Amino acid sequence: MEYALLRSLRALGPGLILLGYFDLFLYLVLGRPPIFWLLDSAKLLLVGYVVGGVYGVFASFLKRDRHAFGSVNQSILANLQEFFPEVRGLKWDEVSPCYYSMIDNDRSLEQKSKGLYFNGFVVTTSFDAVWISLLASVLGGVAVVCMGGWSYLVLALAACASSYVIWRISVRRHQDLSAGQVNVIGRRLATDFRACLFPSREPR
Repeated sequence: MEYALLRSLRALGPGLILLGYFDLFLYLVLGRPPIFWLLDSAKLLLVGYVVGGVYGVFASFLKRDRHAFGSVNQSILANLQEFFPEVRGLKWDEVSPCYYSMIDNDRSLEQKSKGLYFNGFVVTTSFDAVWISLLASVLGGVAVVCMGGWSYLVLALAACASSYVIWRISVRRHQDLSAGQVNVIGRRLATDFRACLFPSREPR
């Protein structure tokens, strides 16, 4: 998948999840027919993108990606230290520009990135699903107390647990894929990486 398409899907995913929970609440708790999932596909996708876009603004403000990929970034730093001991003590924000520069300027690494792009979509979407499902579970708990509707709560809790498992698996997969890229950088692009990371050390 192309990066632009995956960026688009990253907005659509949480939008559709939110619309799904809204309709499920209407149907399972309030006993009313769903609204959004009865729309034709074009309208549903449009509304999903709008809702997902609004959600994305709040997610960016709350540093969603940093939390979703936090352990991945630390794993990359640890792998880099095996080839570049001087990286020890540096923060990811200091290392990441050079790391991604190596990937963007090497054809083999760029090809490997396509698998990472899709897996990154799985990471962020499952991470979003965890928190959206958790909020839906809280809402379901309130609904059980006030109106009944155990099925909504059970469904939300099951989705939350399933999403968490998928997120952890996809994070592990991302760590493995990233380790392959670090291996290439360490063996073939070590000089370029050091020159990028420590430009003041370049010989004059």
